[in-house]
Amino acid sequence: MQLKVRELQIQYEKKQTKHSLVSETKAFADALKGTISYMPTDVVHLLSYFQDAEHLFTTFEVPNELRAQILRPYLNEKAKTLVSRMQPEFANDYTKVKEMLLREFKLSPAVYLKKFNTDSRKPEETRLLYSARLTAILNAYLNSCKVN
Repeated sequence: MQLKVRELQIQYEKKQTKHSLVSETKAFADALKGTISYMPTDVVHLLSYFQDAEHLFTTFEVPNELRAQILRPYLNEKAKTLVSRMQPEFANDYTKVKEMLLREFKLSPAVYLKKFNTDSRKPEETRLLYSARLTAILNAYLNSCKVN
């Protein structure tokens, strides 16, 4: 009888462990590993990067409290440094991390508009890629006007 009780306790503990924060974070991180991209070095594409990440989080039904932790390994070095300097309760909040990074990288509508107006086609770039890049910059400009 004691052996049976102990087996039930072990099964219960395993179920509790499966639902722990660490195991849940690892499960979502593993699921997103092949789909989420690294943060771009060109900060002009930061808004579209966050939109893509949020779309993946929604698709994979990632809980809000895990999003910042899952995103952290994919940030560039400057962004990782900025996040590490945040207060811990803010560093674990995806919305606060996103707001802080957008603020620190000074992405305003004026920055996007200037980039759109001054950007030129690179020699190795096809017209299709160049137009896609301009479209992304224009969309980022329009979205930043909505945010601000």
